[in-house]
Amino acid sequence: MTVELYVDGGLLALAKRNLNQGLPAAPRKLAGIGSAAFVTTAGPTAAIHVASGRYIVIAILTSAGTASRSTTSLEALAKAIVAGL
Repeated sequence: MTVELYVDGGLLALAKRNLNQGLPAAPRKLAGIGSAAFVTTAGPTAAIHVASGRYIVIAILTSAGTASRSTTSLEALAKAIVAGL
């Protein structure tokens, strides 16, 4: 879990523009969390990137097994974190 606070507007704009990059598989846009969010699953990994105000939240959950991960709990966690920013 990473929560980044951007004080430089140019760097924040770049981070928001690249929000859908760096995920373990092709991302899908997610509505209802922050100003922009992308989520994906790949094998045992679920990941979410969220922009909210001057913050970027990155959460990655990886299990020891090979079963696909649901993003439901990760989305709930991201919503709670964004609500507290």
